[in-house]
Amino acid sequence: DAQPAAQQADESSRETFEQAAQDEENEDLFAEYEPLHWREGQRHPDPVVETTSLSFAELPRITYQLKLPVGITQPKSDSNPFGGALSNLQLETVAY
Repeated sequence: DAQPAAQQADESSRETFEQAAQDEENEDLFAEYEPLHWREGQRHPDPVVETTSLSFAELPRITYQLKLPVGITQPKSDSNPFGGALSNLQLETVAY
């Protein structure tokens, strides 16, 4: 009886180690993405990631002036029906 319990403990320990190694590897592969040159607008509702190697490439400055509906970069409210329609990340994509 002691043998199977010891084998189960070893297997559980090995699975925990493998999962930790896989989690560490994934952390190295991906970085959270935040708009670098676009500050206006609401934060994107979902986490957005990019590969770590891509995160070292800096996008050029945005030179185009978007013609956006008034209030789109502010939170939505009764007086601001367009607010929050696009996140800062989506607006950055449009600007490029």
